[in-house]
Amino acid sequence: MIEITDVEKASDDSGLLGGYELDEPRPGDTRSFHELTVSGWVTGHAEAAAAVEVRSADAVTGRSLGKSPVGFERADVARAFPHLPAAAKSGFETGVSLLGLPPEFELNVIAWFGERRPATIAVVRGRRTPISTEFDPTLQPLLVTSLGRSGSTWLMGLLSEHPDIVSYRPLEYESRVAASWMQLAHSLTSPGRYLRPVTGTDLHEWHWWLADGPVPERPGDPGLEEFLSGDNVGAIVRFAQGRIDDFYQRVAALQGRSSPRYFAEKFMPDLAAAVTAEVYPNYREILLVRDVRDVICSIHAFNAKRGYPAFGRELATSDEEHLRGPMRDSAAALLESWRRRGDRAIVVRYEDLVRDPHALLGQTLEFLELDASDDTLRRMSAAVARAELLIPELSFHRTTAEATASIGRWKRDLSQALRTLCEETLAEFLETFGYEVEESPSGIETTSPVR
Repeated sequence: MIEITDVEKASDDSGLLGGYELDEPRPGDTRSFHELTVSGWVTGHAEAAAAVEVRSADAVTGRSLGKSPVGFERADVARAFPHLPAAAKSGFETGVSLLGLPPEFELNVIAWFGERRPATIAVVRGRRTPISTEFDPTLQPLLVTSLGRSGSTWLMGLLSEHPDIVSYRPLEYESRVAASWMQLAHSLTSPGRYLRPVTGTDLHEWHWWLADGPVPERPGDPGLEEFLSGDNVGAIVRFAQGRIDDFYQRVAALQGRSSPRYFAEKFMPDLAAAVTAEVYPNYREILLVRDVRDVICSIHAFNAKRGYPAFGRELATSDEEHLRGPMRDSAAALLESWRRRGDRAIVVRYEDLVRDPHALLGQTLEFLELDASDDTLRRMSAAVARAELLIPELSFHRTTAEATASIGRWKRDLSQALRTLCEETLAEFLETFGYEVEESPSGIETTSPVR
């Protein structure tokens, strides 16, 4: 299921590294399971490395997949490099689950010197086949994937009124049932976690079985390890799928729907969405996009209304840093989600949904192969309008008096400096999804707008 095609030792652009080597994996290695062990040694010129982290290189799943402290005994390194600090305890080993990664994947192996001084030591490339659990769901996932402040609550409310789509009170709650089970399944299929209950660990921490760290000692029994990393992984994912299916069947029963086709749930363009798409081959996805400049304005206004920063702004010290960091990364992940999963997805633009919800909702239902008659569309819209009158919290989420006033607000609300920075940072996203770009920065390749 996994083949390592290339392992490239990184050049030390950081100036931090004294010596480093990756022992596992090696080019040509194959695995019949969905996990990978990454091991080797690393130390700096003037200090020991604190930890090694494995991260996926793509925008969607670009998060930490595994982390190990540096400190394993390496007598061979100490003999070969006696001048390097902590060479005798420079070893590391971690295991990562590859669920949700693209068929052609790339991993960055990063050494950390303190919290803010990373140095890439290797790039691992490989191929993998998706997992097949043979689970037969009664409801297929309908992923509504978007960035925050893009109208996802309103769209979820509309979709939930269709008799063939189930969603749990989306105008009141942000239910993430499928996302949470997929995240748990991914965590439990990491070798550092499924081996820990078998080989023992420190039980003082309540969540010891979910702790990050080095891969525990392997049992040494090939048959047992094959079971743990093979059949066991499939069983964990199947169990998660069963819990999701049972929950939404209960919701369908509460709503008096005898045989709905989909359950709808909000997703971020992240690993949870990628894992869900992998393990449900018949899923469908709605990529809800909005002019990112208007998203930024909405974030600023909503944060001011609530009195504290959120939507990634809490991670930055300035609006410019927020745009260059969290916003750029989120927009890139949504764009990559479209490129990777566009064959089973439809793009819905917030602006089109506001201007002509009837037409766009009809196109979306036709894509889902559901009833899109005028009568159904009218009933769906009327039900959401009634719900909005009964749920006063919804009005708090609005930052303009009318939805149409939220379109193009960046032209009056964003400073010229931030508008220019958006053009430089988000041009590919804006042009791909058909948004006006005042002045396209030089050197940026763009694609034809999605229609």
